Amino acid sequence: MSTRLTVSDRENIANRMVAAALKERKAAHTAAENALAKRIYSDALGDPMLCLLADLPEGFVPTVPGFDLRVGGTYTRLEFGEETRIPYDKKGRVWLAIDGGTPVADDVFAFEAEKKAIKTTEQALKARIKGTLGSFTTVEAMVAAWPETEPYAPTPKPPRAALPAVIFANLNAEITAAKAAGVAA
Repeated sequence: MSTRLTVSDRENIANRMVAAALKERKAAHTAAENALAKRIYSDALGDPMLCLLADLPEGFVPTVPGFDLRVGGTYTRLEFGEETRIPYDKKGRVWLAIDGGTPVADDVFAFEAEKKAIKTTEQALKARIKGTLGSFTTVEAMVAAWPETEPYAPTPKPPRAALPAVIFANLNAEITAAKAAGVAA
């Protein structure tokens, strides 16, 4: 029995294949983001302030996962990769500003360029994979023609249990008994 490929199956296969293809690149990008965020935060506050923050009691200074950054008129968000103690404004946001044309600003622009390149690659790759998957109607045909998709193929669903077969003689007996009970009452 053939398993049909649905639109949802194709979407899931494409998402999983793209995620696997870009896993290492995204992990390296995230690590670079975390290091850049920590470097900018450390440079912005300086060692004396970081020492003071570290000495404060737990809960005295809130922790946040990242901060918003303005670099030469553009805005971005950088994540630490962990909750970090950081003073922030009353609205719960942290804003730092860096002048453009500095080495740190260049690093932020390079980070943003790589982020955009990853997104573009992800979208293009997903479109190509989905287009190719659209030419298959069954999982078996897809795996036969493109064996690399097998780990991403949907697993066949177990057959549903059929309802118990209706025994008409028993049903007719129940109907007759119901009629007889109504007549007897």
